[in-house]
Amino acid sequence: MPNSETRSCADDPERDRIRDLCSALLALQAQARSNQELRDELAAMKASHSWRVTEPLRKLRRWLRPAGTVVAPQLQPADYPEDAAPLRDATELLIHRAAPGGALALPAAQRPRQLLVDVTELAREDLGAGVQRVVQRILVELLLGPPPGFRIEPVRLCADGTYVHARSYLAQLIGVSRDVVGADSPVRVRPGDQFLGLDLIRDRAGLARNALLAMKADGASIAFVVYDVLPLQRPDWFPEGMAGRFRQWVRLVAECGDQALCISESVCHEMRVALATESPASKINVASFPLGADLDGWLPPVAGLPEPRPGVARFLMVGTVEPRKGHAQVLDAFEQLWSSGVNCELLIAGSTGWIVADLVERLRNHPEAGKRLHWIEGGGDASLLAAYRDSTALLAASWGEGFGLPLVEAAANGLPILARDLPVFREVAGRGADYFTAASGADLAAAIQAWLQRWREGAVADPLEVRVSSWRDSACALKGLLARP
Repeated sequence: MPNSETRSCADDPERDRIRDLCSALLALQAQARSNQELRDELAAMKASHSWRVTEPLRKLRRWLRPAGTVVAPQLQPADYPEDAAPLRDATELLIHRAAPGGALALPAAQRPRQLLVDVTELAREDLGAGVQRVVQRILVELLLGPPPGFRIEPVRLCADGTYVHARSYLAQLIGVSRDVVGADSPVRVRPGDQFLGLDLIRDRAGLARNALLAMKADGASIAFVVYDVLPLQRPDWFPEGMAGRFRQWVRLVAECGDQALCISESVCHEMRVALATESPASKINVASFPLGADLDGWLPPVAGLPEPRPGVARFLMVGTVEPRKGHAQVLDAFEQLWSSGVNCELLIAGSTGWIVADLVERLRNHPEAGKRLHWIEGGGDASLLAAYRDSTALLAASWGEGFGLPLVEAAANGLPILARDLPVFREVAGRGADYFTAASGADLAAAIQAWLQRWREGAVADPLEVRVSSWRDSACALKGLLARP
């Protein structure tokens, strides 16, 4: 196989076949980790006598915790045997598991350098949303197409501030035993290695600092992926203390990083502003790459997706339910639409976030819940794909974003887009979306009614105008930036 970035990203029937098999394998593994048996087990536990008896204790614990605070989950310790065996190549493990006899990359012996990919939060708990969706998709693409001369090594930060190879996570990802992939052994850095901060260790910047400085001293280059700088711009959208932890992370990036790789040009601009404030002397290179839009549709969606009703427009919101996503204003708008006789539906796809207890109660107990108001929590790519295909339009009402992944996912599935008029949405969707400005629910209701009229007339923006990248394209662009001197 020619040793070139162009070759690694080009069309290749055999490569595509192996990629499809690997994608199917990973989708099956993800489904196995969240199957119906586990949901039934949880339901049985909540119905048990012990669960009811201990409910007062859980209520007391919630009451004692200050409102709006989030306790950072604990990291796993650095637990590994002293005589850990040599690690098997992660790319070869994945391909052998999915497509025995297939090959996408040069043999491991011809890829002597390490690309250390931080998956700390994903390895701790895969919530299947937001940054973690991006981390897993990019990681898989890097495994399927490592940069020339590199082997991909997922790594995680431990509670003692050291980095180890995230082999337990790799075993879970591809569905093999831990004995096959090796132990979570300490990372040993050599000159020419690269560290990619793909996961967001925003809450652990102080813990990671010494390890990253040591990597740099040992000859590794260090790059961080920057998803947004919103905690600095609007701390009121986030749990208490988040802005301070994020500021510490920005300073870590400035001190340790050679590159800050942003997910949009808008974030590039905002990161430069943040660096000028937090670390004016920093010489870090700031660049951008796009995110992908292809979803895994290998598995049927989980049960519970509401069937679309003929002649009823359905608006889809995708993203964690949190203050900046605009759910409260959207619900205000739909209540006005329903009260004025507009027959339309709102479908929300996303897990519960932070500082939204009142909104969550309002959604769950709404008179239209299960009728014209639907909320899907979880379900994975297959359910999200079904939601895109069964809706009339994507309603992107967020007040602030780093990219706007649902916009490109909707466009990839031919779904029209009605989005808040944000610079980053204009950058991502361009002429392929319609835009609104709304300071209140009444403003938004009027914008939706106007859009519905244009939609009936066939006069809404064509989502095919949106420039859509695949996750392979995204990873290739990222690899191109990492290859820069």
